[in-house]
Amino acid sequence: MLVLITGAGTGIGKACAMEFAKQGADLILLCHKSLHYARELAINLKTMNVKAMVYDADLKDIGAIRKTVKEILSSHGTPDVIVNNAGVWYGGLVQDMASQNVDELFNVNIKAMIELTKGFVPGMVERHSGNIINVSSMWGQTGGSCEVHYSATKAAVIGFTKALAKELAPDLKVDGELQADAALIPAVGEKKAPGSKIAGKANVLVFRLSDGSKVTVRPSGTEPKLKVYLEVYGATAAAAEAAGAALQAGVSELLK
Repeated sequence: MLVLITGAGTGIGKACAMEFAKQGADLILLCHKSLHYARELAINLKTMNVKAMVYDADLKDIGAIRKTVKEILSSHGTPDVIVNNAGVWYGGLVQDMASQNVDELFNVNIKAMIELTKGFVPGMVERHSGNIINVSSMWGQTGGSCEVHYSATKAAVIGFTKALAKELAPDLKVDGELQADAALIPAVGEKKAPGSKIAGKANVLVFRLSDGSKVTVRPSGTEPKLKVYLEVYGATAAAAEAAGAALQAGVSELLK
């Protein structure tokens, strides 16, 4: 199995990479600001007898994304799993937010996700298999004071995920209901969250690829083949740890 993870150098992206590697998956790590950490991670992952390829992809730049997608398809083919995890955050009063920060929020948090999905979905549809995980935030549902622009981007992620499942429906039957799942870290604070919670979140993401999806896209009359998922940050610490513990047992089922 080949897994592509954006924002893979630190936090949830790194934790997901470690979890997938434990299950024997090869990895494509997309990073830019934390490129040094992603390269260090790749070296460590190779000691686990899996392949780990690092791409320097500036997700603010649509041209760079398209170039990276083309290189990946040429060298590795279509990934089996895409984890759209990368994101940026800027806070402040709506009237004080710099235009360049607004542009970066939308470019990285939603436009890059759309562009990457656009590049890889055709291959998934053609082979009738694949998994897409889009990471959002509770602020996409409720909105956050002094986080207006960030909240807007995360609401867009939720809408994009729902619409993507419907758009695939003419060729693939959409089975199930999209539902925001409990998060394992605070909405905007993954870098401040204890490592155990980040690892727990990674476990949830990995377990989603087993049988935990609320949205399943499948060819009519067959078992689930292509799945679209939505993860939403924002549960309390207690709920986070409980969810992580409950789902840990299912991680080993992945890739069987």
